[in-house]
Amino acid sequence: MRLLIGQHDLADAARHILPVLDRSDPARQAVTLDGGETITLTGTGPGGYSQVTLGGDVLEQGRATVNGLWLAAVAGALPDGEITVREDGERLRLDEEGAKATMAVMNGVGPVTLPDLPATVDLGGTLEPLARATVHAASPDPNRPVMTGVHIVGDGTRVTACATDRYRMGMWAGDLPLDGEAIIPAPWLTRVKTMTRLGFDDHWVVASDGTATDATVVIAGEFPDMDRIIPDKTNVEATVRFDRAALTDAIRGLKSLDFTGGVTGILFRRDDTGVTAMLTGADLDGDRHIDANCDGDGDELRLNAQYLLDALSALDGDEAVFYLPAGRKPILIEGSGPVRQVVSRMML
Repeated sequence: MRLLIGQHDLADAARHILPVLDRSDPARQAVTLDGGETITLTGTGPGGYSQVTLGGDVLEQGRATVNGLWLAAVAGALPDGEITVREDGERLRLDEEGAKATMAVMNGVGPVTLPDLPATVDLGGTLEPLARATVHAASPDPNRPVMTGVHIVGDGTRVTACATDRYRMGMWAGDLPLDGEAIIPAPWLTRVKTMTRLGFDDHWVVASDGTATDATVVIAGEFPDMDRIIPDKTNVEATVRFDRAALTDAIRGLKSLDFTGGVTGILFRRDDTGVTAMLTGADLDGDRHIDANCDGDGDELRLNAQYLLDALSALDGDEAVFYLPAGRKPILIEGSGPVRQVVSRMML
């Protein structure tokens, strides 16, 4: 094998594949550089599969399997320019004008290739807003695997996506040609959110952008029915409309005052021209007035500051609207787009 590849292309491809490799187990850090009709770099591990197609010239066809962490480090350390990559006995050699590096080939390790994966459909740039609306609400608890994913359901024309940790929920809906149902790991969806195509079946979910292809296993299990949790905004006790940027700035400022390291609760109380948001504690307190349009007779409200900031970041448009059901039920937060956020109340 002898290939001519740009240093930036090789380094970027190796870095792209790193997240799927098992950093704690060298036996699961293999990547295969394949120079056939095209040049590809493919890796696999507990994070799934990842493959990147590289530009360059195939001078002699062949392939070699090496440690992906080593390849990323070596390729990133070489100077900018064209690299000649070739097998040199039991080693892979990378030559550039004035620089050279070699690494051992992983003998006894078969080439890494992609499995048969489901077809993908063009999402028209909507994967990023879908992820932004949902992934922050997924649970980080591995003991509840179903809750660590984003539940996507499509009928071929319309898609809904939802994530929840049972204390908050993020939802997105839109017209996409996805058909089927899958629970997709939230960290993986975050990593591939800039890709343009997505597809899934009962086992695999795959994303691609024409150059890179990433796949992981869907989460097995039944996602909870969240429709019953979403407040009916036509039957609420109160509605409060904020300028989203002003509200975000106020909550971020109050949260920055809390050095306790725990959960920051923000109390909302109506005043003459809007709402006063308050941080109260044994050692510190603060408040910020926020202009708002209030309708109805809602009681005081306390919310987790970080949950609220995440929800506000997920919205579209300049406005954030709180829909407050009676009693202790969670509140619904909407902007001007297809995003809905539900946040549980904290004890007053």
